[in-house]
Formats: sequence, structure tokens, C-alpha cells
Amino acid sequence: MSGGVGVAAPESITELATWQRTLRLSLADAALSTTLQTLTTGVFLTGFGLVLGASQVQIGILAALPTLGNVAQIVGSYCIERSGRRKGLCLWATGVARAMWLAILTLPLVLRPAREGGGLTISPAALVSWLVLLLAASSGLAAVGGVAWLSWMKDLVPNGRRADFLSRRNQIGTGLALSLSIVAGLFLDWWESRWPDSVAGFAIVFGFAAACGLCAIPFLRATPDAPMPPRRHEPFAKLITLPMRDDNFRRLVLFYAFWNLGVNIAGPFFNVYMLREMSLPFWFITLVNTLAGVASLVTNRFWVRLSTQFGNKPVVFLATLGNAFFPLTWVFIPREWAWLLLITHLSGVFNSVLVLGPNNIMFKLAPERNASAYLAVFNAVVGPATALAPVLGGVLVGSLAGVHLSIGPVALSGMKFVFVLSFVLRIASLILLRRVHEPESKGVRRVVRVLRHVTMPNLLEDLREALVLRRESRHRRRAAAPHFTAETVPAADARADKRIETRAA
Repeated sequence: MSGGVGVAAPESITELATWQRTLRLSLADAALSTTLQTLTTGVFLTGFGLVLGASQVQIGILAALPTLGNVAQIVGSYCIERSGRRKGLCLWATGVARAMWLAILTLPLVLRPAREGGGLTISPAALVSWLVLLLAASSGLAAVGGVAWLSWMKDLVPNGRRADFLSRRNQIGTGLALSLSIVAGLFLDWWESRWPDSVAGFAIVFGFAAACGLCAIPFLRATPDAPMPPRRHEPFAKLITLPMRDDNFRRLVLFYAFWNLGVNIAGPFFNVYMLREMSLPFWFITLVNTLAGVASLVTNRFWVRLSTQFGNKPVVFLATLGNAFFPLTWVFIPREWAWLLLITHLSGVFNSVLVLGPNNIMFKLAPERNASAYLAVFNAVVGPATALAPVLGGVLVGSLAGVHLSIGPVALSGMKFVFVLSFVLRIASLILLRRVHEPESKGVRRVVRVLRHVTMPNLLEDLREALVLRRESRHRRRAAAPHFTAETVPAADARADKRIETRAA
């Protein structure tokens, strides 16, 4: 492997230094890339669409495009398998996709809605259509770069350190996203108070996000490349259908497709519900979303240890079960009790598992040879299901807007019907997960026995140890080390692993 980083764990001082440099480059890329993703999705994209006059269905389409673009990963896999070059493809596709956000943020400044007059006038529907077109192109290119990055990292990162590698990226991204969301939310509220219904505030936020995304490209370029394993030169049609002939992999794909359908059918409309139905300001919406992120950050290291000890499947099963009740709680929260959303968003404790779980299991099941085909098929199947969900949710919200149903003190209408449906679909997806086989994973009951003894001090201790390990890591980089092997485990890691084994017993 080029750059002195091999598939196996590095063993010499030089290789250790190269590995640590690679990790630092990847974390810098994670921070800047997360800034782009945080400020151009979720409540910010929803609010942007509402200002432009988007309908409920169009809001669903906008929310669907980033995942619908994953279909383009098939194209990315074809390019990878034919050329054997992933880093160049990742850099090119990712760079163009992020540069397109400069066109997206200037679009409403050049094409003014006809009702406002001045400049090049256009109807709100046409303006949103242009936005959809540009976002679709950007999402497709980002997906091509994404499959190249996943295939690249699968060979670059040693198998024994892959979970920790992805976990660190997630921690860095989550921590940065929390602060950025609050700052951006406060900025948009201030801008709205000064210039109501102005899109310029969103243009500033998107411009900053695009600049950060482009600044991440040099860090990607500096990351060492990894030669691909030998490939069989088979017809691409046969290569791309190979993963779906793998029964276990097919069951995993079906589970995540169904689960993502249940999650995203309501996903975009939580923000819409808070903005329109509850008339909440941006700062409060970002606050509750931030709380979910904090809960995810605090528990992230604990879930990683648990997944390492017992496997990903049982941990994902329990996290999916806990997360399923999140949409149901919205049915019982009236506008005057909006503060209860703070408690509801504590379900973010399950988020890190649900974010990292798919990649961790998929990396285990994908073979070393032709792995990009597995990665592309996974995202190409799960992506459309994820993308279809918010569009379907938008149609249901619009068609059920005039339907009202009272069950005791609970009144259902419009979005609340979709929230209930999301709960049912999330619960039902567990049936599919039970059929997935993960090598060396343990039963759910063993994990439950551990969780029964978990307390908040335990979670805070895990967070403290994560900070201690980072300080120790910086110290080791300054001091010469005789060797580094896959079996080397920091003392704090050993203490924590022993604690988990004790709880399991």
C-alpha cells in the first residue's frame, strides 16, 4: 500500500507515524465535510424550501434527493472496477458536487419569484424545480465520490481498527455539527427578524458550508492511497448482480431499505411540524436537534465497545427498537408543551449505533475482492427506498390534511398520521433484522444483561476515558515507540473492556 500504510496494522515506528497522520487527515476531512452536510440538510434545507414557496410534496422531494442520488453509486462502482482508481474518482466527483452548492445558493438571488418583481422573474414552482435539478446533480456526484471513498477506506483502514476509525469520525462530526447548528439557527432567526422572508440569510449559510466542503478536498488529496485487491474481470452486469445472490447480504439490504423507509417517511416533517404547526423559532429547533447530538456523542464510545464485544447486530436491534418510539411521542405533544421535545430528543442515545451500524455490518459481509460492487448495490437499493419515503410522506400529509380522528384525548390529523405510520414501520423492520446473520455476533439477551447495569456515571466515564485516550495518543506521537501491533491495547481500553465483561457476567 502506498504511503507506508498497509491493510494489516502498522508495525514499525515509521508506519505508526504514517497511520497517525492518515487518521488526522481523515478527521480534518470529517470536520469540514460534516459542516457542509449539517448546514445544507435538515431544518436548513427545509426552511430554505419553505421560504421559496415549496409545497409539502416538494419538501419531501428535496429531503429525498441526497439519498436518491445513491443510485449513481452503480456508476461509481463501474468506474472503480474498470479503472482500479478510487482516489482520483473520489476527489473529482466530490469536488464538483460541492462546487455546485455555489450555484444552488445564488439561484434564488438571480431568479426572483414573480411576486417579488425585479431581476429575472420566475414562478415559485419553477424556482423550486431548478433547485431540485441542481441538488439532484450535486447529490449524484456526491454519491459517486462516496462509494469511491468507502471502497478506498475499506482497504486503507486495518480491519481491527475500522470500527474505532469510523467512530472517531462520527464523534468529530457530531461535536462540530452541534455547535454549528445552534450558531446557524440563531443567525437565521436574527436575519429573519431584520429581513423577513429573505433568502439571503440561507445563501450566507450555504456559502459558508460550500467553502468548508471545498476546503476538505486538500485533506482528501493528502490521504495515502491504497491499491485495490486483484479483481476478476467479469462482465459488469454479472458483477453488480453478485451481491444480490448472497442471501445474507440480501437480507441485510432489505432490512435497511425497510427501516429507512420507516424513518424517512416522517423525517423531514418533524422540522416542518415545529416550524409551521408549533411556530417554534430556529434556535429552539436546533437546540432540540443538538440535544439529540449530545446524547449520541456521550454514548458513542459505550456503543462502540458493546459492538466490539458482542457484535453489531444485537446492538443495532436494541437501538432500532428504542428509536422506533421517537415518532410516536410527537402524537402526544401539543403546541403548549413544546418543552417536552427536549425529553423526546434524548432518544439520540441510539443515533450513533444507527449511523455506524450499516457500514460496520456491511464491511464484515463484503468480500475483499470486488467489494465496491457490494457497497454500491447496498446504497443503490437502500437509497431509493430512503428517497421514496419523504416523497410518500409528503403525499400522505397533503392528502390527510383534512382528515381528523380523535382517540380519547389524542387528536390525529395530517402529519400525526405519518408519525404513527413511521412508528409501525420501524417496529416491523425488526422482523427482517432477526434474519440477518453476522459472523461472531452474540445474542440480544446478553447485551440486555449489560444494559441493565448501565448508569449515567458509566457513560460519563466512557466519555472521560475517550478524552484521556486522545491525550495519551498525542503523547505517544511525541515519544518514540518500539513497535505497534494490532494487539496493542491502551490501558484505559483494557479497563473499560474488563468492565463490560464483568457486567455481561
